Amino acid sequence: MARRPTDRSCSPPQHSSKSIARGSFTASERGLLGPEEHLWRAWTQLSAELSATLQREMQSGAKLSMSDNEVLIHLTDSPEGRVRVSDLARLLQCERSRVSP
Repeated sequence: MARRPTDRSCSPPQHSSKSIARGSFTASERGLLGPEEHLWRAWTQLSAELSATLQREMQSGAKLSMSDNEVLIHLTDSPEGRVRVSDLARLLQCERSRVSP
């Protein structure tokens, strides 16, 4: 599935996988405290539920995956109805090799 650019100001702080594996965060390293952490967790849960619901509905209704739909959106946005594979890969934010011609 294509990845959208993230706004780092809205993302939780990035930690090394070593710190995550140990689970040894101090309050200041975690970055989010109290209401901010609660809001972030609620947002990530809601985002996951929304994504899963959209995926299920797209699959059952149109028999398309969200990735297929995103490709079709880019194709219909093009006046010619076609997009070069390298441009489509850029639009989908993935490697060219992941986009089959």
